Amino acid sequence: MGGPLLDNDRAWRRLDDLVKKCNDSGMMMMLTWFFNEDSPQRDADNRVRNSSAYWRKRPETRENAYELWRRIAERYKDLPAEAISYDFFNEPAYMEPDDWNRIIKELTEIVRSVDKKHTIVIEGGDGWAQPFWCWWMEPTGDPNTMYSFHHYGKHWGYAYDE
Repeated sequence: MGGPLLDNDRAWRRLDDLVKKCNDSGMMMMLTWFFNEDSPQRDADNRVRNSSAYWRKRPETRENAYELWRRIAERYKDLPAEAISYDFFNEPAYMEPDDWNRIIKELTEIVRSVDKKHTIVIEGGDGWAQPFWCWWMEPTGDPNTMYSFHHYGKHWGYAYDE
């Protein structure tokens, strides 16, 4: 088990401080994991780390993500509902629909086993949360979940932006 937060007290304290500063300023803090990567990596078996193919080859990746979100939920469960929300992955890409729907349902179940009150935000699992990719998302069954997409307008020549 590893990662930037899992076994790093200093990082946890920094996150606590950021949440407190946002809340003290009257803002909600959306906790998210920036999960996007554009190209295959040599150290990832020439796969993109935010892909179904990588997660299938490296199941510990999924387990680490699940444990990270369980620990986050455990840490912040007692904050007021308006203090934080959970956005599991910012602009995920390269995730296959079946994998993505299973992951978001499992993550929702894990978080809800610890924290029943904070809003969960879920983005479409391929194409950097673009609207086009939301059509195959399945509801998690959790009534305090918001489904989100990001629309940037036409940029870099991506036709699907329109």
